[in-house]
Amino acid sequence: MSQINQIQEELRQIEGERFQTLANQYLYRRYSLNNIIELGSQCGTDKTTTGVPDMYSVEENGHYLFAAYTTSKSDIRDKLLNDAKDCLDKSKTSIDPQLIDRIVLCHTTPRLSPSIAAEVYAVDSRVEIIGPETIASDLDGKYPALAHAVLGVPLGKGSFISPDRFIERNSNARFRTDLSKPLVHRESELAGLIESIEQNRAVVIQGRSGSGKTKIALDACLSFSEKHRWDFLILDSRYSANLDEDIELILSESENVIILADDANGNLSLEHLLGVCSENGKLKIVFTCRKMYWSELAARINACLRYKEIELAPLAAENIDTILETEYGIKNRALRGRIATIAKGNLRIAIMAATSIADGDFEAIREPYDLLKIYMDSALASYSIREKRIAEILAIYDYCDLVEDDPCYDELLRSGYDSAEIRDFASKLNDWEIVTTLTSADGVLAIRMEEQNLRDFLICRHFAKERNGSFADFILHTAGMPNPPYLKAAKSMAEVCGSESVNEYIRKECEKVWDGLKSRDARIADQFITAFHQFLPMQALAFASDRIEKSTSADVSEEILGTNSTSDGSVPLHISVSLMNSSEYSQIALELFVECIEKGTEQASQYKWACGSDGAFAYDFDSTGFDLEHNKLDALVQKYQQSHSRNIAACLIVLTSSYLSSRAQHVRQNGLTYIFNTLTYNFTSKLAELHAHCFRALSVLTETEFGKRV
Repeated sequence: MSQINQIQEELRQIEGERFQTLANQYLYRRYSLNNIIELGSQCGTDKTTTGVPDMYSVEENGHYLFAAYTTSKSDIRDKLLNDAKDCLDKSKTSIDPQLIDRIVLCHTTPRLSPSIAAEVYAVDSRVEIIGPETIASDLDGKYPALAHAVLGVPLGKGSFISPDRFIERNSNARFRTDLSKPLVHRESELAGLIESIEQNRAVVIQGRSGSGKTKIALDACLSFSEKHRWDFLILDSRYSANLDEDIELILSESENVIILADDANGNLSLEHLLGVCSENGKLKIVFTCRKMYWSELAARINACLRYKEIELAPLAAENIDTILETEYGIKNRALRGRIATIAKGNLRIAIMAATSIADGDFEAIREPYDLLKIYMDSALASYSIREKRIAEILAIYDYCDLVEDDPCYDELLRSGYDSAEIRDFASKLNDWEIVTTLTSADGVLAIRMEEQNLRDFLICRHFAKERNGSFADFILHTAGMPNPPYLKAAKSMAEVCGSESVNEYIRKECEKVWDGLKSRDARIADQFITAFHQFLPMQALAFASDRIEKSTSADVSEEILGTNSTSDGSVPLHISVSLMNSSEYSQIALELFVECIEKGTEQASQYKWACGSDGAFAYDFDSTGFDLEHNKLDALVQKYQQSHSRNIAACLIVLTSSYLSSRAQHVRQNGLTYIFNTLTYNFTSKLAELHAHCFRALSVLTETEFGKRV
């Protein structure tokens, strides 16, 4: 049965109380009302009461919209006539009929006779009749979420679910925290997020794992939905295989819908959704995204929509301590304090650990992985050892198609599992909502890991902790794949379970493979060393130096000064700009940076990135002041005086322009991920010194061909 047929069937059987609830919400949306006052139903219930009209709305000019509802079938003529006349009867409404702009009569009788309609319309020109055919059509095309909420009509094939269902699912999940708990210590962030939703079509909330992105996004969307009476739907990634079909069915003609795409993380095929939102001004979309996947998601959104980005900072340790005590009843102060400190702002890990650990057991906690392990060991207690190994392999690959030549499936077969055992365990994981299983038209079973918290833990345990697999071998095995899985696995280890011991493990494994990788395809080597140069700084600098030495020199000065585009695609520039922010390697990286500029081996847009607002300023201004900025200016001036390089002159002009603007893309590093925030520096004596240095640096160009550009 089609969705519209289901709606028509529900309207045919609907009782009076529920029809009033539906009609109130329907008219609110249809006429974009600012308010509704219900006289025909008891507040907070679906019970009807006697009142004329059943609902009214006061318009800005002080005039009224009246509405009356009926589910009567046998005496529909008399009921509609009486409702129309009653709405115009001042003795029953206490309102001057001249102040009534519209009288809407909603009914559920199909195929209303034209003669009855004509007779009712003859009562007054302000009368409008809306029957089940029109209501069903609008609910199907414009307001499917309303049909789902009131009539229980399914929302397509499950790509979108209601907030209540989403909260229930998370509350019952074994590897997630309870979203029904109140949001605390986020009052200002919540207010700012609601304001951003009001002002923008799309909002992206990005932040570290466990910082509370889902909860604050949920509360902000609910607040907006309730204030404006917009429908609120949540994109459920478990059913994203049907996303395109559901978008057409549910959103293509919808009005006043706000959508939450939680934990988007670059895994969903969102282009169709973004396209619909860009064309429909009555849709809004809010994304949450882990910081490690932010750049991927941002590029996809930016191609379709203008958006507002919000970074949600981790909670302070003292706030986590308070939440553990007040919301979760953890009374042991020493336990709370240790967990809050080690969690490093990851509230989810803190809650999971605190609700599982026994008093006295917390002395062994040393790092975030230990907190995860406390909870996960309990949650995984019913798994056999073989099942845990399957789960680990699924986690490190993230998805698996049970077909020959699929990397994950081949790995499972090599590990001694047969197809039947894999299918059986995948079915269990699907029942527990840990994975999603989908079967294609040709019968291929696809498995995708859904529980990201469990995935992070299993990856770290598999490689860094229990050494069930070699990360070095995994890198070599997957390096040639599109979006190689080793990058995601490394991010999970470094950024979620990160500690000195985990980072040291990653460094040693990277050292093992680098000599082999750097001689392979240039794309593979570039991708690896760009991601891991902080773990292998000397190797990265040597690789970048060799790349520059083997490249042909070129004069790209005019292109540098003429382009407005920027790109961070240069491996030598990316490495040198990043490692200049390391005290140990800053001088070597700076020399490499200057050499790369002088030789002109990279594209103009890449030099513009390195010397523009993205790369000009130090990543950590708070600890270094403008020391690195002064060093860059001195190095470029010295090189220009020695060589009179046009490339050096062009980059010096771009660099000083960035410093004089006092505006930067402030960069911080978290594991393998760089975090960018636009920052405008306040005017201080240190900034004045930097500006003065810029003018002194530019003075070396005043008597040259670049004088007019200075």
